[in-house]
Amino acid sequence: RRDLSEDQKEEVLTHPFAFTKFCAAKDRGQRTLSRSVILYGQGLHSGVKSGLILEPLPANSGIHFANLGSPSTIPAFIDYVGYTAYATRLGNANVGVSTVEHLMAALHSFGISNLLIKCNAEIPIMDGSSISFCEAILEAGITEQAGEWFELKPNEKIHIQGKGDEFVSIEPADVLEIDYRLCYPSPVGEQRFQFVLDSPDAFVNNISPARTFGFMKDIEKLQKIGLAAGGRLNNFILIGEDGVINTELRFANELARHKVLDFIGDVFMLGRPIVGKVTASMTGHSDNAELLGKLRE
Repeated sequence: RRDLSEDQKEEVLTHPFAFTKFCAAKDRGQRTLSRSVILYGQGLHSGVKSGLILEPLPANSGIHFANLGSPSTIPAFIDYVGYTAYATRLGNANVGVSTVEHLMAALHSFGISNLLIKCNAEIPIMDGSSISFCEAILEAGITEQAGEWFELKPNEKIHIQGKGDEFVSIEPADVLEIDYRLCYPSPVGEQRFQFVLDSPDAFVNNISPARTFGFMKDIEKLQKIGLAAGGRLNNFILIGEDGVINTELRFANELARHKVLDFIGDVFMLGRPIVGKVTASMTGHSDNAELLGKLRE
């Protein structure tokens, strides 16, 4: 409301409350679905069969989850992310929803900013990928809404180092670029995939069909701790000593592509689309959550 000298401008820009860790980024505009849509499926880890209802919300609402039959909701936000081993779970005193990452990846890619998602305790796994959620979004249609919705663009590199060659970093870029590498013992070996999320079509064609995967040697351990109860031969890639047991791979590097899918879903837990150059190796949901925590700070 008044002219500032150059010194005063510098003081404002370096104030502790200034957004010094984020560059100016573009306004994406707000979006929701044009109508409600219902899907049915089974939770991968809980084994619980559930409907899944996606309902449009007004502008400035954000994305929220609710359990079927309950009036309580929980925002899709990093502050509510709890369990991150083998899947991402949102929870508070009233609502708990697991395995949200595949649906969140689709919403991120289509730029959906306002939506209510209802299900039982876990988002249905469908075929282990994100393609069913993309098809549901396309079937329902997208409505543009009034109001700003700015992407987040980090102004400096953030690096999370795990054990050995496990790490994830993000640095400034104008789109979301992801370079992911994994390396497991034989028969998997090394896989790498580089992806730029510059349109919904890019996600639908290159990432959304990539399915979650698991190793035969880990199944008994997972079931002993109450996970993988809903695992079926048609909803994930099962890998044995000699290779994939139950299906044909959709891509030669489908496992790496699925890790990119998971990242796109997890990173949407700041309630805004993220842009930046991401480099990751052998990471999972816990590393993604730690990176988001640093961005949150």
